[in-house]
Amino acid sequence: MLKVEAQNINYHFEYNRFQKKSGDVGPSLKLDLEGEGRFCVEAKRVNLHGIASLFEFEGKSDFELYDINLSFDNIFYYVLVVPDPIENSDFCLKIHDMIKRVLALN
Repeated sequence: MLKVEAQNINYHFEYNRFQKKSGDVGPSLKLDLEGEGRFCVEAKRVNLHGIASLFEFEGKSDFELYDINLSFDNIFYYVLVVPDPIENSDFCLKIHDMIKRVLALN
């Protein structure tokens, strides 16, 4: 699905599957003169077993602040890395919105 979305915005993409090694920083993520550049999406299937501490975020919580036990098998984990904060870059915001749209479809 991500490949289709990238084609829809005429963005050139490259799929790399690699294991990051210690000290490896990967390709440079910088904006070019046109305000576009590389971005990275890390996607993994993981098991999550741990304790989460709930806390109030901007006064929007309506629950008791407790630690909770989490136990999930085979969930998907996504990390998007863009070259600039989405508040500062139309390109980065466009990529962020595209990823959110793709994940909402699945």
